[in-house]
Amino acid sequence: MKKRFRGYALIVTVEQNTHDRLSDLGESVTADGDLIERVLLDEDICGYGSDRVTRLGGASATAENICTELSTLRRTVEPEDPVFFYFSGHGDASSCDGSEGASLFPWNADIDRCENVLTSGLLAQAWGAIPSKRKLAVVDACYSGGLRMTKSTAVKKKRLSWPKLNALSEGEGSVLISSSRSVEPSLILPQDSTSLFTKHLANGMLGYGGHDGEGFVRVFDLFNYLAVEVRREAPEQSPAYAAHEQTQNFPVACCVDTGSLKMHTPLTEMATDSDRLQVIIAVFCSLYPLGPTDQGIWERAGGDLSQLQLSGQGQTDWFRAIQFMNRGGGSLTIEMLCREALLDYPRNRDLNAL
Repeated sequence: MKKRFRGYALIVTVEQNTHDRLSDLGESVTADGDLIERVLLDEDICGYGSDRVTRLGGASATAENICTELSTLRRTVEPEDPVFFYFSGHGDASSCDGSEGASLFPWNADIDRCENVLTSGLLAQAWGAIPSKRKLAVVDACYSGGLRMTKSTAVKKKRLSWPKLNALSEGEGSVLISSSRSVEPSLILPQDSTSLFTKHLANGMLGYGGHDGEGFVRVFDLFNYLAVEVRREAPEQSPAYAAHEQTQNFPVACCVDTGSLKMHTPLTEMATDSDRLQVIIAVFCSLYPLGPTDQGIWERAGGDLSQLQLSGQGQTDWFRAIQFMNRGGGSLTIEMLCREALLDYPRNRDLNAL
């Protein structure tokens, strides 16, 4: 028998806005929504019923319609029903009304008058009212560059910081995954028809980032897959995770045909003792491809970068750093390094195994 969720989803794609200072995002955003909708509705992948998946795009993606659909979910959803909210479009790292948090811009957003804008506070109130114990919000939008920032085809080197839309993650069993941190663009690579993040989001929901023995893709596994794969293609775009009072690695998708997909086996389970250093290097190269300086991980964990020989090549620098640590150099230990990395990649199985 096929395992199916009684899940509810709201998919919002804002390809263009009525305000002339918000540039058109075009077909890639439409393709984002098409891809996520296709994954959710496929009975052999997620099995969401078509009557429980709502799509708002183009001129229908107004602030009023989005709020109405969130209100409908509040009245319809039962506590045990999972809820999935997806948004692809323009975003900004600040709230135009002066309140704390970020903003998302529907089709009819007026950024000059701060009208028809989905502020963090407004979203948090609507999201928190939905009674589901398993809510996942996924936002594919830029947070950097102010009101003129669009999804970009170029990677820019900028200081990293966490997104400010965290209020959306409040409530029991509620998780927010955003495509990038607050000063980063959300990229569309030239070879892709969709956004980089959404491409990997769909693959993760298909189960390519791992699933359990019953075919369920769980939220920690989905995020860890996204974090690694997005940064593998674009090291300076870092998906971010926020949760409030989350106690379980709850399921967000179901892959029925488990034979064609891979079960997640921690990397360390495949390694002998003699391979341990190579395993450690491989894990940190995948999570921090720029090397020990990436996101300040070495110094955040208590290490001293001045003690390392850094070449600017991520894999080489990790090899030298782990070898230095293994020889007893400095005060940093692998446990300290893993604990700090787990703040970026919650419950990553490879980090926990290390």
